[in-house]
Amino acid sequence: MVAIHCAECNIPYRANSLGLFVCAGCGKLLDPADIDLDGQESWTVDKSGTLGYVVESSDSLAESHTGDQVSTAINKGADLVIEALGLGEGPEVDAINLVVNSAIRCLENPGIGFAEVVKTCYDESVEEILGWWGWGY
Repeated sequence: MVAIHCAECNIPYRANSLGLFVCAGCGKLLDPADIDLDGQESWTVDKSGTLGYVVESSDSLAESHTGDQVSTAINKGADLVIEALGLGEGPEVDAINLVVNSAIRCLENPGIGFAEVVKTCYDESVEEILGWWGWGY
């Protein structure tokens, strides 16, 4: 929890018996209706009566983004790196693409292994992929 402080004296607000929040420093009152937070924050009061807020987060990326959005973002990120580094065809680009495909499959199936990624994404065996650039030897 992040405490909400009085703008005038920088002391946290505390709940009073009227359901309002009072600054212990200057006595300024803050009505709950005046608490303005963005959509990902919720106000709360801790055991000591201090007013604060918590940031609500999704338990998973899938709750805030579609699979297509995640896939597009991962692929765009890979393209940005490939372009910025001036990579053409070669082992680095192939490795980046293996990471992209593996990451996307891991979102769909967190327990997936490399062999299963290869099976679902490529028309080649693990051994063939490892042989592309002498990997794994």
